[in-house]
Amino acid sequence: DFFEREDYEDAIAAFQELNAKYPVSEYTVQAKLRIADSYYKDENYPEAISAYREFEKLHPTNENVPYAIFQTGMSYFDQMLTIDRDQTAAMNAVAEFARLLSRFPDSKYTDEAKKNLGIARNNLAENEFYVGSFYFRKDNYKAALERFDAVRSKYPEFIAMDKILFYAAKAYIEIDE
Repeated sequence: DFFEREDYEDAIAAFQELNAKYPVSEYTVQAKLRIADSYYKDENYPEAISAYREFEKLHPTNENVPYAIFQTGMSYFDQMLTIDRDQTAAMNAVAEFARLLSRFPDSKYTDEAKKNLGIARNNLAENEFYVGSFYFRKDNYKAALERFDAVRSKYPEFIAMDKILFYAAKAYIEIDE
């Protein structure tokens, strides 16, 4: 009831109490997953990540493991910052979605994981371009080329590859190559 009413703090406490009082109940496994969901819904992403990972570790053969991995990826995905900020969350989202697709390619979360993986990878590519264009504006063409080449090699599906190629060509012209 607490979870349904979006009272996530009380929901977590209730699920934890269920786990403590009835450790062999058929509901304890589901309660552990609901604790993670409560943290996620409450936007407490670090706790959600920890709870989803603990669920996966304690119940590696449970049918909800693909969901736990997907939700771990979503917890990182929802923390992604703009391209001019730290991209750790985007990198972690990419890793989790890729892990889900590798381990459970036919799960019902595959399509959304692929979509979000593409968005996160695009964010990382945009960040590389952002840094490269900063170097380009500062006339540090070799450093800019390293960033542009990183995009070309790591993110060949980048939606703005024409932009990368244009600036890379201009940088090569500037250094007489």
